[in-house]
Amino acid sequence: EPHRYPSAPPTSRWRGYFGILRSALANVPTYNPWTFEERDLLVWGHSRRKKQDDGYWWDIYTDPIYEYADFSYVHFEQELGGDHLQPAKTANLFYTDEIPTYARVLRKFGNGPTVDRREVEPVRALERNIRADFGVNLAVSDGFARHLEIEFAIRRIYQSYLQHIDPNIAVVVVSYGKEPFVQTCKDEGIPVVELQHGVIHEGHLGYHFPGERTKVAFPDYLLVWGEFWKDCVEYPIPDERVLSVGYPYLEQSVEKYDDIPATDQILFV
Repeated sequence: EPHRYPSAPPTSRWRGYFGILRSALANVPTYNPWTFEERDLLVWGHSRRKKQDDGYWWDIYTDPIYEYADFSYVHFEQELGGDHLQPAKTANLFYTDEIPTYARVLRKFGNGPTVDRREVEPVRALERNIRADFGVNLAVSDGFARHLEIEFAIRRIYQSYLQHIDPNIAVVVVSYGKEPFVQTCKDEGIPVVELQHGVIHEGHLGYHFPGERTKVAFPDYLLVWGEFWKDCVEYPIPDERVLSVGYPYLEQSVEKYDDIPATDQILFV
């Protein structure tokens, strides 16, 4: 059976738009946040699911926790390559595909805030410096302003979802790229917890903030796989908020091989 995970974006921009539109329309009757009542947790999981022996596509970072925990939750998932892997193991799913479209409509027809010129000026200064040093006209300030205005609209949508679902905690598997969501949770007084999803190192711009560098829209807590990961970089949160909790999926996978005797061998990855 071919692997259905879309490992790369669609080759055609319009094909990608069509995939998102199709998914958004499919969301309306089922994967819709307004169908959920108040929940203990709002979890934004990972789109890169893994098919297991039961035939379902698992979010390996969150589904093993759902199996053993006793709390109510709603699970957000964004599209990847214009698609979602089905059948999904996760219950209480909401696909976020339509949020950018809603935000663009709000920006165009709503009464949302506009960008202050002072916020755009540093980007215009960057354009001038690049033009002076390299002789290249790099026009990004207008796009930057549009991006901020769309972000304002996206945050209004997140705010409405958060007020409707009213979670005690928001959990994200990947925080970078979700800064508007993280900041909206903070504005609503909802603690944000991130689950480690991959290798963290000093070259990773999403986690390493050495010296005086920091990041405002960063989760309040980071749950890592083991003690090593607590000290491998300088996180933008206090050390006591980086907690070692283990990696349930990997630990459960290792248990499958407990009865196999250890031998001297070489593993090629």
